[in-house]
Amino acid sequence: MGNLRQVVGDCYISIGLDKRKCYAGKYKLCVRFTLNRRVLYWHLGALLTPAEFEEVRRIEVAKGQKGRISKKAAMRTHWSELLDNYAKRVNDIACIQPLSLDAIRAVLYGKGMVWKNLFAIWEDYASGKKPGTKVIYLNALKDFRSFSGYRAEDGFLITAKTVNDWKKRMEEHGYSNTTICMRLQTLRIIVNLCIKEGLMQMSQNMFSNLSKDKVLLPVGKSRNHMNLTVDQWRILYDRFVKDNYPNTWTSKRKSIAKKVVGIFLGMYLGNGMNFVDLARLRYDDYYLLNKGEAFLFYRTKTRDRTVSPNGIVVPIIPELRTVIREIGVPYEKNGLVFPFILQGARTEAEQRHEIAKWHSINNQYLKMVAKEMMGLDVSLSETWARHSFATVLSHAEVPTDYISESMGHSLNKSITHKYIGRISLEKAKAYNALLLKNEKEIVETILKMDDRCFHIVNTNP
Repeated sequence: MGNLRQVVGDCYISIGLDKRKCYAGKYKLCVRFTLNRRVLYWHLGALLTPAEFEEVRRIEVAKGQKGRISKKAAMRTHWSELLDNYAKRVNDIACIQPLSLDAIRAVLYGKGMVWKNLFAIWEDYASGKKPGTKVIYLNALKDFRSFSGYRAEDGFLITAKTVNDWKKRMEEHGYSNTTICMRLQTLRIIVNLCIKEGLMQMSQNMFSNLSKDKVLLPVGKSRNHMNLTVDQWRILYDRFVKDNYPNTWTSKRKSIAKKVVGIFLGMYLGNGMNFVDLARLRYDDYYLLNKGEAFLFYRTKTRDRTVSPNGIVVPIIPELRTVIREIGVPYEKNGLVFPFILQGARTEAEQRHEIAKWHSINNQYLKMVAKEMMGLDVSLSETWARHSFATVLSHAEVPTDYISESMGHSLNKSITHKYIGRISLEKAKAYNALLLKNEKEIVETILKMDDRCFHIVNTNP
């Protein structure tokens, strides 16, 4: 295990230091290709002293080793994996053409062979993601293909200029800062992956907010303004219950608006849940065990990395029960609460299609609701429900821990916190009742509430 060298044909490939130039006693770590007494150095982005290099090189890493390993042992393993990767690439060249340093150099820079390029890496990485995340990556890739000027035959020769040209084109097409930032962050993940696999050099990383020669990631706009007041929510709720819609609207428009406003209220009163979670909300065992007084759900957005292993509890206050009665369906074991959204769709793809249709309808109608029912000159959207939930309860001086836990945000990652039970359902109902109460009612409610915020209560089904 002491040597870091492989041979492919007449080409010797090794991990070492490029000692042609010294940097304060350190040298660049590199992959060295030696063929016909000529040498090609491919730098890996790290600087090490000869002593540091030798210390890592001489580490013996046992195969199948378990448990915690040292940082240097992990580095030694990484070097070995990189060497295998480069040897395979040289072997691929040898299979289709005579070996030469020019041919190796062309492949290292992504030219000459199109068996692997940035597009291929991007698509392969996206294919391993959840459907929703996969769409985000593929949409970013589609934009990059259209706007950046990068071609597959360019391989991994991608520069800050290429990315900044893409960024400029997105700005010209009216993309928001938030969307542009998401697109660029997607590319940054792919670039870091290419660097990790040795397909690009560390110096090729074009992202940094510290250098004018690099690509700067824009900052998305603050969403602090995206919330309605308690009084505005109460007005909307009252008009929903009384079917009080503008007389100029057709019966069809009123019927759709009824569902849209009900969905919007359901998201707000349901702990600011996302629309996709509302669409998939069910009358499950938790609902039954709590005698129809609460729902339990897991956020779709973070279900693979949830910070709330016990799920999120939604207390069913009277107003939420009214919303369910108006646009939902009565209890049926494991049945959907709002089945009209998914329309019986079973597969993930079919459900996403139905949800996407309602996303469009919701945001279209919410703009009309804001202007024609509430007299507001704002671009109302589903997002306002979640921001309003947090803002209204915060202004009512509800404990931050409750707001965070109710929204599925991280609270405390200590072991102790995992043994603390949920807040009592009655107190959760009292907090959520503040979502539709004016300032006077809020003060009176708070005065009546117990000073304690959390109780050790077992709510696991």
